[in-house]
Order: sequence, then C-alpha cells, then structure tokens
Amino acid sequence: MTKRLWMVSTTALLATLATAQWGTSTTVSAYGEGTWETGGRRYEVERMSVRFDGGSRLRITWDGDRSDAFNAEYINCGDNRYEIEVPTSPPLRGTLDLDSRGNLSRLDLRSPGNSRRQSLTFRAQRPINDGWGNDGGWGNDPWGNQNGWLKLNEQVRGRGTFTYNGRRNDLQDVRVTADRNGRITLAFQGGGHINLRGEYGERRGNSVSFELYDGLGRYDMSGRGTLEFENDQRTVRRISVSGTADRQQFRLDFSRGLGNIDETIYGRGEFILGRDVFSFSSARVVLSSNGRFSVRTEGRRYTEFTGTWREEGDQYALFVNSVSGRRLSSGRGWVEVDRYSGRVISINLTGVADEQRFEMNINR
Repeated sequence: MTKRLWMVSTTALLATLATAQWGTSTTVSAYGEGTWETGGRRYEVERMSVRFDGGSRLRITWDGDRSDAFNAEYINCGDNRYEIEVPTSPPLRGTLDLDSRGNLSRLDLRSPGNSRRQSLTFRAQRPINDGWGNDGGWGNDPWGNQNGWLKLNEQVRGRGTFTYNGRRNDLQDVRVTADRNGRITLAFQGGGHINLRGEYGERRGNSVSFELYDGLGRYDMSGRGTLEFENDQRTVRRISVSGTADRQQFRLDFSRGLGNIDETIYGRGEFILGRDVFSFSSARVVLSSNGRFSVRTEGRRYTEFTGTWREEGDQYALFVNSVSGRRLSSGRGWVEVDRYSGRVISINLTGVADEQRFEMNINR
C-alpha cells in the first residue's frame, strides 16, 4: 500500500471510509481473465467476486485452476477506485477498480519489495448477476452455489488401509478429482496404486456420498463411499469406501495428515546467522509420523534443523529445538505444500541459536 494510504490520520481515515460507495454489504462479480502467483506457481483465474461489508472490509473470492479467498481492508479513493491491503505474509497491496456502472473492472494486488513474490491480478470481461459470491463464494465452499456441483483437484497427504480378499495394503497419498458432471475419481498411492471412479450425490453437512461404478481392474465391481471435509468445507479430511469386486468384499479407509514427508526441494535458498549470509540450492525436509521433523540444507555449508511439527491447513508448522553446531536453539517456521500436487513448495524458519538470530528460507 502506498505511504499516502497508511500514513493517513485517524480523522482523515474515518472521513474517507464515510464516503464509501455502499452503506450496506454489496457483492460485485464477473467472468474474466487473471492470474494468482504464489510459491513459484501460477494459476489461472476465470471468475472473481468481491463482497464489501459496508464498512472498511471486503472479501475477495476467485475460481479457476484453483479456488481461494482473501479477507482484506479497503479505502475508497474516489472515481470508483479502492486501495486494498490483504494481511497475508508478506502482505498483498494494490488497487480495485469498478466501471461507471459499479461493476467489477480490474484488480491488481502484489507483494512489496524483495519479499517472497505473490500477486493476484484480474481483468473483468462480463458481470455475473446470479449472486455468485454472496455467501463467500468458492473460497469457503467447493460446491457451486447455484448448480450444486463439486469441483476438486487435490493431492491429499495421509495414510490409510485397503482390505480385499483377505489381504490388507497400506495407502499413502490420494488424488481426489471431481467435476461438474457429477464424476469423482480417487487415485491412491501405495497398496498397488488403487483407482476408483464413481458419481457423487448431495452434500450433507461436511460430507458427500458417492456410488462407485469402476475400479480395481474388475468387471463386476460396485460400492459406496463418503468424502468428508474439514470445517472450511473445501479441504478433504477423510475417505471411507466399501463394496464388492468379483463377489469379494473390500473396504478402504483413509485419513488426512498422518503420512510422512521426505522430499528434497530445489530452488534459491538463504541461511542467515547473525551477520553471516550463506546461499544454498537445495534442502531436504523430513516430517515423520511421530511428530518429529528435520530440515537439512545441502551444498557447501551443511546445516540441520530439528524439532517437532503439526499440520495447519495447507502448511506444516515447525517448532525448532536444535540447530547443528549450536548448543542452545529455538525457533518456528513453516513447510508449505501445494494442495493440488502435494509437493513441498517452500520452507521458512526463524529463531535464535546461541544468542544469534537466524533465518532460513528456500522456495521451489
């Protein structure tokens, strides 16, 4: 956000907000073209909705290659232009423009300076007048508000079991895809790469049921299952399936967040300890099912961070209690995972080691 915006006095700020276009909550939505860039990845945006709460806050919801939403604060600058700040880390700042009829025209938000690059841009082409976005849009709910269809394409890390014909196999990860035609596909890793296909029905609370019609490489196959979501109604939490194949019963149970991560991420990394700065090009991260983690930079300088972790949405919170070569260490950080590919896209750690501040970060 510009200095002019954030150095404005309290009196001037209240006066500016008082001149906002709407005194009550209003939503503007449009089809168009845009991009959401984060963690070195780029996603296409096909439609967007902005809900003003009638005060100084708004909610931006978008849909395309992925669906997401931001809460933000705004100031009315006049001439249908609004200055926006999204309190992410780093923050996103920019402008929102409406056309002469009050329809959504364009949005341009970017992270400042040399911080980790993020940006959200959108150019409207046609207004949406069906109320899309009035209830939070796709950012809260993967179900179409008007049509009742589900859109999912998510790689879920976790652990499960598959039992069939007296044999039990362990499952690791699953890719869940669902489209507007009512089709759902589950592709599990581990246990022989199990693939199941079916049709989903109505949602009940935080779950949706589906009927299977194909899978397991069997001609005579049928079954039923349930897909459960977290409270945000867009993150898959649990999958349960049962049925028969070639007259033999099978059962599958899978839960999110119980699997291990052991992955090497390649990118531009930096480790700062006191006044010393070291660069590296790869790091290995291991999150074990016992709640322990290790992050090891690889290159000319070897440094290993260890501690405990827990899952928080699409990220894993890290709690550092040891840094190699240091006696006393503590800190916090994050491992960010792409919800669609399941791959680690960034690692960030900060803390203190032997009374010296440290920072470590790498982005794919």
